[in-house]
Amino acid sequence: MEAVYYAARANPRRLMILHPNWTRAQLAQATGMSKSWVDTWKKRLLGVPFDDEQVLQGFSRAPHHPLPRLDPQVIDRVLEIRDDPPESLGRTPGPKAILYYLSRDEALKEGGLRRPQSTRTIHRILHENGRIASRLPTLTDPIERPPPMRAPAARLQRRLHRPCRSAR
Repeated sequence: MEAVYYAARANPRRLMILHPNWTRAQLAQATGMSKSWVDTWKKRLLGVPFDDEQVLQGFSRAPHHPLPRLDPQVIDRVLEIRDDPPESLGRTPGPKAILYYLSRDEALKEGGLRRPQSTRTIHRILHENGRIASRLPTLTDPIERPPPMRAPAARLQRRLHRPCRSAR
């Protein structure tokens, strides 16, 4: 797949040399890409020497700066809120409610600990620690099916053997 991307990135370079006065819309139509894609690659290609092949490799799609892992105190606080809901909530709090209570937790604010910003992160913590059970696959009984072409074939034969009304 990377070879396809490489060829697609080399195409605007070739077209910019052959047709230096083309607009970005013409380049987009000729390459089959969007105008924003053409803008991005035109800027990258014009910023390096012509013989530089490294620019055609593109950038890594991996996160450049992964977030630091959550502190065990934060994870413990998430689990504590789940197990013992504050302010007599009256229900088991889900990720949204836990996120709300974490933002109000003064101990975490004072400690300068990184809190999760996403309900997805809280859901992952709850799942990893066994607070949210994963769904089991549902097993269904196989359905008995009639033998193929029995009933439809009989109906079709009756229709074919009827006399045509327009022939009378």
